[in-house]
Parts: sequence; structure tokens; C-alpha cells
Amino acid sequence: MGLLKTKRNGQLVAYRLDKAAVIVGSGEACNIRVPDMGLVARHCQILKMENGFVLRDMSGDVGTFVNGKKVKEHLLSDRDLIQVGKERFTFSISEGENTARVAVSVAPAAAPARSGATARVAAAPPARSGSTQRVAAPAAAEAPRKTERTEMAARTTSRMAPPAEGGGRSTQRVNKGTQRMGGTGGTKKITARTAAGMGYQTSKTTFAMPSTRKGKLIAIGGVLFILALGGGLYLIKAGQVDPDKVRAEMNAELADIKKFKPEQVLEIDKALGDILSKHEPNKSRVLQRYSEIEREYKKVHAIAEDLRKANKEVLPFFARYAAVKAKPEDYKTQAQALYDECKSISDNFGGGAHGPKLTEILTELKDALEKKGSDTWRQHIIQLQADVQKGVVKGDCAPSLKIVNEFGEKWKEKDDIELIGKLKDERDKIKRQSDAFVNREVGKAQKDLAAEGAKKDEIKKRLEAFKPGLEGYPEALQKLENFIVTIK
Repeated sequence: MGLLKTKRNGQLVAYRLDKAAVIVGSGEACNIRVPDMGLVARHCQILKMENGFVLRDMSGDVGTFVNGKKVKEHLLSDRDLIQVGKERFTFSISEGENTARVAVSVAPAAAPARSGATARVAAAPPARSGSTQRVAAPAAAEAPRKTERTEMAARTTSRMAPPAEGGGRSTQRVNKGTQRMGGTGGTKKITARTAAGMGYQTSKTTFAMPSTRKGKLIAIGGVLFILALGGGLYLIKAGQVDPDKVRAEMNAELADIKKFKPEQVLEIDKALGDILSKHEPNKSRVLQRYSEIEREYKKVHAIAEDLRKANKEVLPFFARYAAVKAKPEDYKTQAQALYDECKSISDNFGGGAHGPKLTEILTELKDALEKKGSDTWRQHIIQLQADVQKGVVKGDCAPSLKIVNEFGEKWKEKDDIELIGKLKDERDKIKRQSDAFVNREVGKAQKDLAAEGAKKDEIKKRLEAFKPGLEGYPEALQKLENFIVTIK
């Protein structure tokens, strides 16, 4: 079950999301009311879907924020920080041990009061006295409302004698009862025939098997129907799934995945997908465990997709490199071209599973180029590229740019068209990496801020330290400063 936690008057308050749709806002009709004049009456809503809880903004320009970002629709994850005006909620997938005692169900939306309601008053049955029954005559104003059945009940009474004992056919004897009729003073005799017509039982064989063939068939059919219904209910109950058993089976299947090595991403991706497909019919019964596996699968699947994409470029290069390396003369003449191609592939896919192999090939080609000729910029470009990559990973984009510019001056960049292209690639890479670095650090800071007990001053200080390294890259620097301002 989903949970929204917040602090009210110094105490932790938790709201269970136990409805299909929960409205949050300042209006009295909201399920969760936030006393903030800056909010819209119906500010946002949280919907319970098959794949989890979805927050949907309904405030327009005012906005609803999740982990510091303004959202229109967002699939909530555990520990997401939701800000509605000045109120901050922390979303949890399930109740913890400490919050369960203060958790409350969300209030139902207030319904408008109904007016003009009328009450129906049932008529009290007439009192019995002795062997006859007296019915008081109703007031004149109420007389038109009586039904024919009411009038009949008011005019007739009956006294039934117990059935006669002994053998033979038993009957019910109805004594000659009398009843006074309001307003007329007349009497009416009640015979056995009229008593039967009025619904009184005149035989002891009420629950006996019918004597006719049609009656017996109906009775037997009723018994068979009851037996079939009971059997169906038993089969339904027997076919119910035990959630604990399903969870145990899922845990055992996850344990089997550990036999794969970390680099076997494709195999792990397939195994996780098979678990989800197998237990999809029972998802609602083991929703929490299923959701945990589903989140892990999404991460692995993204890596697997990148690996499949990389394989289309990297594997053909590995085959071509092995073929050229087998011919020493071709290897010497094509070393520079192979190095350039390998460097480009490494820039794109070096962070994945093929990274170590690409680095090994780059080292081999570097050695081959150094043995090939005299001291030129080509013999040092590999080291430059490695230094630049090392700097931008740490956010030292400005120092990395300085290294590139010094390298260009040393080897007379303006006089060598090939060197101009190489250094331009390095400068473009530094710019791209500056944006990527800021995005990574901002995302990391958002997660740290969403955690309970986050130390905002330390997070802010950490981000401030990255500013000098981003000098000369205004877009990345501005993005970092804008985020730092939001930390209060």
C-alpha cells in the first residue's frame, strides 16, 4: 500500500493511499487537505494503477514538484519527495514499523448535504388481546392512504386450534373467530377455506417431498443446483494462489540469476524478463516484490540495450582488427587509421562491457605508432586524450581545455589540418562532458536531498566546489548555479 508522510506540529503523520484516486489540495472536499492559501482547491491527485502510483498535477501554473522538478504526470518511486506549496510529503511503497502506528486512511471527499429528505414511518402492527383482535379506526385524514390489504387485515381475525392428535389425516381447525370492524360493528366468520386463502397453513406436510412427478423433478433439480454451486465454490477456493508461495518461488529464481557473471548482461536481462512474464498473472497478489524486480529489470534492460547497440559497431571492429594484426605489413601501414577508429568507438562505448578490450587495443596501436617514426604529435595525442578524459570525469573541464590549447601551440596546430581536426574533437568532447557532468551531479544531489535527514549545507558546499572547473562553459555553469539556488 502507498503512503504519504509529512510532519504536522512537530509530529510525523502518514496517510495511507487506500483509494483508487486521492485528491490533495486546500479545498474542504479533498481527501488530504493542506492548509496553504497558495494552493489550488484541487491541486493534484494520486492514482493507484497496475504498475504503481501515478501523481497527476491539476494546479496549472502553480505546479506540483517531485524531487525538485515540476511535473505534470509522474510514476512515483519509493522515497520520492513531493512538494505541494509549502507542504512536503515523502512517498513510500509500504508502511514502516514506526509509521504504522500513526498512519491514517485518507478522508473521503465531502459530499453536499441533501435537502428535502423525507422519512418513512412503518405502521406498527395492531395489538392482540385475548382471542380476538381489536383494530382502532384510523383518523379521517389517514383513511385514504389505506390499501386494500390493510383494510382486510383490519376487518378479520382468526383463532387457530392446534391440530388434532391421533391417526388419520390431520387438518387445522379454525374456530369461529369474530372481529369487530372499526366504524361498522359487523362480524365475519372465518372458515378453514378462508384461512387457507389468507395464507394460514392447514397441513403438517409442508416440507414433505411433493407427490407429483413435476414437483419431484423440481425438488431434485434444486438439490443438484445447490451441490453444483458448493462444488464450484470449493474448486475456486482450491485454485486460489498462495502469495507466500509465489514470493518464495520468485526469490528462488532470483537466486539462480546470481550464477551469471556481471558482464553477462544479456543473460541477466533475459532471466529477469522471464520471471516477470511468468508471474504477471499473480502481480496483484505479490505487488511489492514484483515491483522491486521490475525496477531492477528496467535498469538491467537499459544496459542490455546499450550493449546490443554497441555490439553492432564494436564486434565488427574487433574482427577487422584481428585480421589486420595477423598481417604485420598491413598492421604498420594501417595502425593510425585503426587507432583513430578505435578511439572513436572507445569514446562512445568505452564505459560498457567492451571498455577493457578497447583500451587494450588502443595501447597496442599506440606502441605500434611510437615504433613507426620520429617524435611527432601523433605519438603524444593518445596521452593527451587520456588526460582530457580523466579531467572531464572529475569536472575539471577548464583545466582540460587548457591542456588541449597548450598541446596545439606546442605542435603548431594551425599548420597541420589533421591536428586541427583532432584537437577540435577534443574541445567538442570537453563541452559535451561538461553538460553531462552537471547532469550527473545534480541528479546525485536530488537523491541526497530526498533522503531523510539530508545535510543541505554539505550538499550545497560540494556543488559549489565544481564551479571553478566549469569556467568557460557558461551553459553548464548556469545550470549548476540554478540548482544550487533551489537548495534552501
